[in-house]
Amino acid sequence: MRMNSGMLMTTQWGKNPPSSTGDTSPCVSKRHGGIIPHMSELDKTRLKAAIKERGESYRSLSLKVGTNDSLVKDILGAKTANPRMDTLQKIAGQLGYPVAYFMKGSDIEPPRPAKPQRSGARPVPIIDWVAAGQLADNVSQLPPESETIEISGLPPGDYFGTKARGDSMNRVAPDDSLLIVNRADRELVRGRRYIFSSRGKTTFKRFGGKDPYRLEPESWNPTNEPIYPRDGETWEVIGRVTMVIAEI
Repeated sequence: MRMNSGMLMTTQWGKNPPSSTGDTSPCVSKRHGGIIPHMSELDKTRLKAAIKERGESYRSLSLKVGTNDSLVKDILGAKTANPRMDTLQKIAGQLGYPVAYFMKGSDIEPPRPAKPQRSGARPVPIIDWVAAGQLADNVSQLPPESETIEISGLPPGDYFGTKARGDSMNRVAPDDSLLIVNRADRELVRGRRYIFSSRGKTTFKRFGGKDPYRLEPESWNPTNEPIYPRDGETWEVIGRVTMVIAEI
């Protein structure tokens, strides 16, 4: 997403926000004025098998990720030749698969059958702050030997956990509290909280809007100030923070 300040997001869609319908624009990301492909050709056979394995219908899955009830059918047919990466990320998240699994030639193994879990709990991998900042690309993989925590009540998505650092968001997340982040939810909405990354720097902030574009702290410390991306800066959305777990 190119912001008026020149700020760029990993889920970049040019000047217009993504359509939740059968958008046919290429799956690319703009960075520093260049175009970098983000994916190979979609493996429709794998996607069909995953939908069947999860017991989903094309229509119900379409409505979960967008407003067009024929979205998935169009992607699997010939109508949508080049589905957007952010659309595929949402579909993969709903199915509980890494999006890279659905790329032709991928050697990523399918998720193992889920172990019986208490009260609908799901395992969420816990990674460190540095590793979280390296998940900018939609197809980036989590470290293979991540610690996990079981969490109940999470909607479908692609989740990881990481520890909050510093006091810039301590009104909502004290230092060392656990942030649960959904990588499948990268569409910026004012007032929601996200993990952002830029040039090796990772930060947790509330998206304050686009007039001007700003990343806002929520802190008891008045010295923490909003970040106003400068022209030419590249910022990427890692995912939306949907839950904070803290000791009291």
